[in-house]
Amino acid sequence: DFRDQSDSLNWLGRHVFTGLYSDATIDRATQGWIRNTAVNVNSGSSITQANRYVATQAYIGPSLSGASSASGANLQALNSVLVPTGGPLTTIGGPINLGVISADTGGLPNLYDEAVLAQDSIESTAFVWQGFLFDGLVVPMFGYREDEATARNAGNVPNNPIVTGARLPFDPTWQLPVDANDLGNPNSSFDVEKGINKTYSLVVHAPRSMMPEGMDLSLSYAESSNFRPDASRKDLRGGKINAATGDTEEYGLTFSAMDGKLNLRVNKYKTKVFRDTLSDSSIPNSYMIGAGEGWGYRYGIEARDGTGAFTSNFALQNPNAAFDPVSNPYINPDVTDLRYQPVLTAGMTAAERAATIAATKQQQDAALGALLDPANRPDPAILSFWNQDLTFESNDPDPGGKAWSGTPATFAVTGDTQSEGWEYELFYQPTNNWNISVNASKTDAKRLNIAESYSAYVDERWELYQGPYGQVRFWGPAPNVGDTIVGKYGAEFYSNYLLFTLLNDSNVPELRPWRFNVVSNYSFTDGKFAGFNVGGSLRWQDEVTIGFPIDQGPDGYVYDVNAPIKGGTETNFDFWAGYETALNDNVDWRIQLNIRNAFTGNDLIPITINPDGTAATSRIAPGRSITLTNTFTF
Repeated sequence: DFRDQSDSLNWLGRHVFTGLYSDATIDRATQGWIRNTAVNVNSGSSITQANRYVATQAYIGPSLSGASSASGANLQALNSVLVPTGGPLTTIGGPINLGVISADTGGLPNLYDEAVLAQDSIESTAFVWQGFLFDGLVVPMFGYREDEATARNAGNVPNNPIVTGARLPFDPTWQLPVDANDLGNPNSSFDVEKGINKTYSLVVHAPRSMMPEGMDLSLSYAESSNFRPDASRKDLRGGKINAATGDTEEYGLTFSAMDGKLNLRVNKYKTKVFRDTLSDSSIPNSYMIGAGEGWGYRYGIEARDGTGAFTSNFALQNPNAAFDPVSNPYINPDVTDLRYQPVLTAGMTAAERAATIAATKQQQDAALGALLDPANRPDPAILSFWNQDLTFESNDPDPGGKAWSGTPATFAVTGDTQSEGWEYELFYQPTNNWNISVNASKTDAKRLNIAESYSAYVDERWELYQGPYGQVRFWGPAPNVGDTIVGKYGAEFYSNYLLFTLLNDSNVPELRPWRFNVVSNYSFTDGKFAGFNVGGSLRWQDEVTIGFPIDQGPDGYVYDVNAPIKGGTETNFDFWAGYETALNDNVDWRIQLNIRNAFTGNDLIPITINPDGTAATSRIAPGRSITLTNTFTF
């Protein structure tokens, strides 16, 4: 503190130094499980597949067939947990005795389908200097922070040898690696990430002698470089993703008048983040990157060998019976084995039927040939990281688990983002008892790009899927376009990815550019209403994009990102009233009634749309809430 020093030094004012050290460790052990699974139905499928799940159904009242409404149905609530059990079951292949493993009856150890065992440690040191120069008129600040993040991950969960697709999260051999040389388990990792954050800021206050009486003016500037310590993230191939970094720059102005009763603050900021983790909602269903390949291979080799879901031979008049030259001949004598179901109609001539058989056979052979061509196999590093073994045969006891075992827990899609905007705050005190505050913000937030390795691989596989490879059928022989590699990958994932890339360098759809709030409160300090206060607030949010129209383009349907469909603005009102008094010399009492969202009704707010522009999903508007609180202060 130099304020009491000589005139040559007192301009240095006072200085505050702050130091910090922290060491934090977060241990994560999570397990996920399926509630039940069939033992002897589709046992080659992973327990994560729907064809293994035993659904329960309960009748809670009489049949409503023919009724015009549910009035008088006397529906009853469920009074017990529905637990599926095994027993006789009639299937297409004949009667069986169904076996069921259920978590409700002690089967949980064989129903775990996913787990994570990880540890994140962050060691941080920081130093901050803040000076108050020229009698506090100039306030500089410098901050320095160093972080070292260590991420350990146990990798792939051991397989359960008893149940296909199940895992053993409590296997004693599944442990965190001790160091970078202890990585024996597939996809286990030991990563260290270091980084430095620096912050600079300067606030300059106008001398009182230069300002009219009762007025003050301050200008501010801040600049910072940021580092987010996280060594756990992996890219598409299991490679380490460097930590996210960012830069922020801010300019501000603060003006006050009327001896502080009127205050205005304006702030402009710009932030860039590099290698930021994109949320799951940014590009939904990235799981199809691995699942599409795995399911395609599994059902492809079943079709090749005529096993599993592809036992029917559609080259025959009766696909489910053996060949007989008289009673069950080949539809086309040149085609004796066909596992993909052709589209045959009753009005076809024999020649047309034979031609359709030949064409379907050609499509099947082309699809399976492309699938099994070594040149078309997915990147080995990706298969390893996604824990997929696409070398098994159709008689493998665990085809479902090897084909697809879930998205790696450490997988992250990264990109660069930028946000900038203006913030405004106005405070006004017309009287000593009445406060009014107004704040508004205008924000632009953009995603600038996506990780190159991710986008390059996605586009490369999509191009491959446009040919025969993409026509490999899932689940069974039926000719459903949506149940092929290209159909399911395109509908569930690639369409979302394409929309994301189209929106690069434009505001993110979920952004509400403008927000505006007004808050006012009046306190009674004398008279018969002394101790009472009343107030209210208005909260307004700008329109938000909930989707885009779809147009027919030369290469198929495309999103028209230049004509976004908006979800409308939102306006809410809150009110409150309170009273406070001293009960005695030692106890004060305050009671307050708050009404939030005072005028909200039973509204549905659209959040996504169908291709025709109608609402696809909606959320329920925040309901009116009324709270009464009592506070005693001792």
